[in-house]
Amino acid sequence: MIVIAAIRNTMTVYVTKRNRMIVIAAIRNTMSVFATKRNRMIVIAAIRNTMTVFVIKRNRMIVTVVIRNTMTVFVIKRNRMIVTAVIRNTMTVFVSKER
Repeated sequence: MIVIAAIRNTMTVYVTKRNRMIVIAAIRNTMSVFATKRNRMIVIAAIRNTMTVFVIKRNRMIVTVVIRNTMTVFVIKRNRMIVTAVIRNTMTVFVSKER
């Protein structure tokens, strides 16, 4: 399993560590290519818009806000098939973990 995150534009990584708080604001790009190669499958998620990943870790609370895009292209290549799914909607993923 090979995971390749190829970023073809400017990448800014901000890491701020304080008392008990880690704030990581990573990847404010306009072009990011994620390539995942497994047995005989190549999954390429090409995002041609701005992607912001905010990871905020606090005492007992992890809030992850991932992927606020308006254009996602999924290209799945298998045996001899190319499937292209073009999603032109906003996708928001909110993951909040508490204890």
